[in-house]
Amino acid sequence: MIRLQDHSSIGKECPATGDRVLALSNATYAELVTVDDSDVTHLPDGADFADAAAIPLIALTGDQLVRLATNVRTGQVVLITGALGSVGRAAVHAAKKVGAQVIAGVRGKELDDARSLGVSDVLAIDDDKAIEKFPLVDAIADTVGGEVAAKLIAKVKQSGSFGYTSVLPESAAAENPAVKITRVFTKPYPSKVREFADDVRDGKFMLTIGRRMPLRDAAEAHVLGEKGGIGKILLLAPDSQH
Repeated sequence: MIRLQDHSSIGKECPATGDRVLALSNATYAELVTVDDSDVTHLPDGADFADAAAIPLIALTGDQLVRLATNVRTGQVVLITGALGSVGRAAVHAAKKVGAQVIAGVRGKELDDARSLGVSDVLAIDDDKAIEKFPLVDAIADTVGGEVAAKLIAKVKQSGSFGYTSVLPESAAAENPAVKITRVFTKPYPSKVREFADDVRDGKFMLTIGRRMPLRDAAEAHVLGEKGGIGKILLLAPDSQH
């Protein structure tokens, strides 16, 4: 999350000096960062300045996984793995906006929680028998990777799509030549960031923030993040609440 320091010279709607803005960027472990003005969008009134820092990466990754990597269309059936994770939730949100029928793939113990996402159905992706019985789908948007992804790719229809964010074993692609396989590499898309920010503010999309920690504790935050299961971790600069 940043405040705009330099007045942009392109377009009447561009943020001005002092505006509250947000953007997808890299190398942000700092109190001050710079980003291209073309990547910046306004933070809507009513949105929390610090919490909104979690929006750009998860929103764009989930959205681009659905819209670009899997190219999901209205009425199609898409399985989204890791649906209760931050990116998974964003992917579910994006797919529902497209008008797809969404199936949430989660661990067996999370099935009830996954149903709260308002999806069409759920699948225990740690249950081989459940996977075996699972019908073919138009697309899979995968945020889990590894052997789970390798098992599930066989459940994509011929000429269907498999998009992923993590790691897919090479053998999985070789054994499923009729499936279009695409890895997502997240790119800036300011208008989509703003769309998600509006939805967060309006309670249409829920950010799962587990911890808010000072920037000086970045190392500890990484340790917690690697353990997983606590939601997004925010690193806060000393003046990030102002």
